[in-house]
Amino acid sequence: MRRGGVHRIIYRLLLCCLWVLTQQTAYGSQRMLFNVLDRSEGLSDNRVRTIGELPDGRMVFATGDRLDIYDGSRFGSFDLFPDSLTSPLPGYTGYHFTFVDGDTLLWVKDRGRVSCFDLRTERHMAPPVDPDTDDIFADGTGGLWIRSGLRLTSPDDRRVTLDPRDGEIQDLRVDGDTLYLFFSSGRVVMHDLAGLSRLGHRDPYPASEAGDFGHTSLVRRGPRGFYQLRNGSKGGLFFFDTSAREWHRLMETGYGLNTLFISGDSCARIASARGVWNVDLATGTAHITDRLSTTGGNILSTIINTIYEDRDGGLWLGTYNRGLLYASPGGYVSHTIAAPGLGRGAGEYFAEDHDGHVYLVSDQVIYAVSDDGGVSRAADVGDLRTRMGPNHTFVASEGSVYFCDPDSITIFSHATPTPRKLSAPLAAGIWLHGDRVEPGMEYGGRVVLDHVPSRSRAITLGHDQNYLTLEYVVPEYRSGVEIDFRCRLAGLEDEFVSVPEPSVSGGRFAVHYNNLPPGHYTLAVEARERGAGYDVPWSRSEMEVIVLAPWWRTPWAYVAYIVFAALVGVGAIALYTRVMRRRLERRHREEILLTRIRSLIEQCERYEQEKEVMAVSAVPERSASDNEFLDRAIGLVEANLDTPGYSVEQLSRDLCMERTGLYKKLTSLLDQSPSLFIRNIRLRRVADLLVSEPGMTVSEIAERTGFSSGSYLSKCFQETYGCRPSEYASRSAKTPKST
Repeated sequence: MRRGGVHRIIYRLLLCCLWVLTQQTAYGSQRMLFNVLDRSEGLSDNRVRTIGELPDGRMVFATGDRLDIYDGSRFGSFDLFPDSLTSPLPGYTGYHFTFVDGDTLLWVKDRGRVSCFDLRTERHMAPPVDPDTDDIFADGTGGLWIRSGLRLTSPDDRRVTLDPRDGEIQDLRVDGDTLYLFFSSGRVVMHDLAGLSRLGHRDPYPASEAGDFGHTSLVRRGPRGFYQLRNGSKGGLFFFDTSAREWHRLMETGYGLNTLFISGDSCARIASARGVWNVDLATGTAHITDRLSTTGGNILSTIINTIYEDRDGGLWLGTYNRGLLYASPGGYVSHTIAAPGLGRGAGEYFAEDHDGHVYLVSDQVIYAVSDDGGVSRAADVGDLRTRMGPNHTFVASEGSVYFCDPDSITIFSHATPTPRKLSAPLAAGIWLHGDRVEPGMEYGGRVVLDHVPSRSRAITLGHDQNYLTLEYVVPEYRSGVEIDFRCRLAGLEDEFVSVPEPSVSGGRFAVHYNNLPPGHYTLAVEARERGAGYDVPWSRSEMEVIVLAPWWRTPWAYVAYIVFAALVGVGAIALYTRVMRRRLERRHREEILLTRIRSLIEQCERYEQEKEVMAVSAVPERSASDNEFLDRAIGLVEANLDTPGYSVEQLSRDLCMERTGLYKKLTSLLDQSPSLFIRNIRLRRVADLLVSEPGMTVSEIAERTGFSSGSYLSKCFQETYGCRPSEYASRSAKTPKST
């Protein structure tokens, strides 16, 4: 046997011993508590193949045959490979692999096929690739490279000819001015990005080991180079230092490794069929976690298909049959209490008394468990309520989770989350008159949304589409985080309005606007972690809302009005000129004509006066039933003065009438429309409050009388009473009261 072969065997034995030692010492230091998200929570399938994060903060998961998008509150599920929109990709023989092209297209590859999902419309589209395409690669900078045979085409249509002696290309990355190609032989080939000329190559292991790692490859960017996960008859983690252009073997296993994620510059996390490997990149030590603890007090042992760490530091695991596991960053703190001799008997269980004290019952002996002191034998114990989980686990009433291990008890308790700025709120849905708006669909002859709401920055509505509801959500996954929302529709509201806590559910809320007048508005929605104080700023998103005027109030209509007025003016001038000419010709008849004109005007005025008198005298007295109807209508409006948005529809339902019948009834009795009838009653109450409650602000009066805002109340009050509310109040205060 050659000396190099002996050295390799010794090296591997030492490495295995080091893994065993580090596993024994480090196991437990990395224990996390996971929340379970599975089909009962809305996930389409409990078999999760890939995990990713979209640019807007939402998470995306590929299961067996579905694509799920999760915003922290709800799952949206789509076909993964629609038959009519899936293209063959014969050069890709691996399993599920997803990547985002820029921030627009989500690509999914799987064993000889590819699909393309448009994130702007959240619909699949035919992949924009040629029929002779063998494989597609993302270079890590948003560019797509296409392989056809031995030809590799760049995003700007430049080409690299591949050398078959390097093996089959499995992945590529762009870093700075260098293109790195990774092949099935393990070799990395470097090309100058400017001219695509070959700069050289490096091999991570001798050719004799190519069969051990030549099947699949997964490349992740690190702070000093690239980390590569390779599989064959073995699994291995390798690091390529881009500065020194050298390979380093960090880890080797006798079985395949599934996926890799580089956490900052300190840790590599690897999903495998036997658990989660954690590799310290600074020291090279590695340990595996094969048992996962959940917030429900369960201990799971399952195949981990994929692993991902989101931008907030939350750890996501995709399992073979248990759905998703999520560990919130800083969600729990843990500490271990030494308890020699406990945690070994099958008859042991945890219990809790009515005061919240936790006990461990072992061999008919009750021990008090203190989260800051230890374990001691309990002398006097009241009634116990048992809450035992599998494998000696327990969830206390206040949320702490207890695990009974051999000779120790580990307690996970809620940590106080560190406040931070949240992701910007996303528009999750838009409704018009109660109907959900879908992208690309016509409503009233107009396409309201070209993209999904979260990708839309402006919507344009017709004058009759002004009953609007928008739903917003903040992608937030941490445990125990509550969110405050506030919003303002600039152009209608002067200040932000806080969303009431009962209106917020699962990090989402809906904002409603009824009967918006034509105009240009900006809807600003802000979110902040509750209790964060003023140190953490609000996150904001904005959407332009344009309500078009009816055709008779459009600029073209006003142009037509001006043209018509001009024509009338020209005609009037022509008529006046003609009259003047005739007056000059018939000067002697001028006085007679003027007298006749004055007489005609006086007759018209008398006629109008007589007509008004006759009209007044012709109005019949209202019947008792009419008066009873009016009293009931007025009573209903007054009873609902403090109900925001009490509308004509609600009044008609309360009166058991159709809206058209109510309109005819009120116009015949009062010559008022139902909306004007409601508004006049509200304004009458406003006038009373301005006099009787001088200390109340206009905004407080608006809230008590059902107006949407103080500015809208002031506008309506001035139209009716001819003065602002403040002027009315001051004028009433100066007027002496009669005794």
